[in-house]
Amino acid sequence: MPRLPVLKPREVMRTLERLGFVEVRQRGAHRQFRHPDGRGTTVPSHSGRDIAPPLLREMAGLGKWAEDWKESVKASVFHGSEKFVAGMLKELKGDRREQTGMREKERLSLEWSRIVGAIAKVWKAPWEVVCRQRGNGAVGLAYYLGQRHAGMTLRELGKCMGEVEYPAVSVAIARLQNRLKTERSLQRRVKQIEKLLKVEM
Repeated sequence: MPRLPVLKPREVMRTLERLGFVEVRQRGAHRQFRHPDGRGTTVPSHSGRDIAPPLLREMAGLGKWAEDWKESVKASVFHGSEKFVAGMLKELKGDRREQTGMREKERLSLEWSRIVGAIAKVWKAPWEVVCRQRGNGAVGLAYYLGQRHAGMTLRELGKCMGEVEYPAVSVAIARLQNRLKTERSLQRRVKQIEKLLKVEM
């Protein structure tokens, strides 16, 4: 974390207001600020006393200032070596399904056409034929790979298969995952597809 300055309470309050926080109450010399998104923090405003760096760090943790950049980041802003980008992506916590920026980053690396092409190659038949065969798991596998490695939502996956509703996509993914636990032939095909796509399950 960068070195923090010693600030006057007035400076901290002005900064909070610029960031969209609103003073909601005051209790003695302590002023409470809340942001419309729910974040909040308290600023001690004792006369003649500054706010030292340790207190600023504590306020940042409680008010989630330190985490704010992680929520609003767009994955496309990461420029640098692969090691740097990988490190930054590890810093981002939470559910990838809820982070649009992360899904956009993943989407750039794996396209739907590449997924279905790899499945068709492993099944040794055109995708149009493979996707019409019942019980082979190919469609569920395409959904699974699209969600997991291309960052696609259930709704987007359904549109790729021709206006399939997202609950049906979810059920197909769940069925595939259950089949993968027991069917060795399907497991072998998945490993072949992994090699073609250069991804790990």
